[in-house]
Amino acid sequence: MSDSGKVYSASERVRRAYLNVLADQKKRLDPQADSGMDELVIDRSMLADESSGLVFRKYTIEKSTGPADPDEPFVLHVPLWDRRSERDTLRIEHSDKGVVWTVVSDEYGDYRDANTPDPYPVEILKSQDPLRVEGVHYFRSWVMDNDENSSISPSVVLLFDRDSPYSKNPPPKFPDIPAVTDESLADNKDTAKLELPAYTSWAEGDQVLVYWMNRLPDNIADLDPPIVTLPTTGAAQVVSIPGDKIRAVGDGGVYVVYVLVDKPRSPASWRMLANCRLAISHAGRWSTMPRLAIWCSMAGLCSLASPMLTIG
Repeated sequence: MSDSGKVYSASERVRRAYLNVLADQKKRLDPQADSGMDELVIDRSMLADESSGLVFRKYTIEKSTGPADPDEPFVLHVPLWDRRSERDTLRIEHSDKGVVWTVVSDEYGDYRDANTPDPYPVEILKSQDPLRVEGVHYFRSWVMDNDENSSISPSVVLLFDRDSPYSKNPPPKFPDIPAVTDESLADNKDTAKLELPAYTSWAEGDQVLVYWMNRLPDNIADLDPPIVTLPTTGAAQVVSIPGDKIRAVGDGGVYVVYVLVDKPRSPASWRMLANCRLAISHAGRWSTMPRLAIWCSMAGLCSLASPMLTIG
């Protein structure tokens, strides 16, 4: 016989009603059970490593320090849920261990409109204390409708790593850069060759950024965009500087610096520059094409010689 055909005593009816109330409370306390909420969507372009959830530095820092260290908004995407009402409260919650949760975004609105993007983007303010911590971060979405029915999505795990790599073991200087002439550029397919020194703290995903500037940078925020970006191997390797980039810098003292960055693109300490004096001959003095010669010597940032232009 089905339950619908059974006759219950008054006490049994009270007990079953009480159990139904408990079941309803359990759904409210544990809304992931049949909540209709999918986990947050993470844009792949934000991830330096999808398997670990490692986020590129630029999405986790609060403010850019210059072209060498840009910042971008940190945005999570919420898949639209089934039970949407005319006024839903949408929150993004954060936890460092997946146990205690803190609200890092709180908004409300009508998400039933056909023009509402799915998944729905939510920008998270990075200046909040929970997001300033290095390491593992859990995120989930929480929704409550007009009738105070709430739902919670499964959590996603992301990894923030903004610490500067190799801080205790800064990379070595560039070796002395040999003179560069029109002939050497032509012999090397219009490139100048630099040797990136080996370093023992190499890790998978490391890159080198090479800067070739006609002014003395005061700090990393003062660097121009890099002219070469190259994956590193940890061993000594050749870096090719395109001739058009060299010529674009123009006359005057040239300063060359490289910065190592790790997989999330956190820059290492940079202290060593090559001071290069650039001389371009008068057209027709030695040949019909300008003759380019660069002399380079190593110097620390605080003791660089003044740039000097020599015209042949």
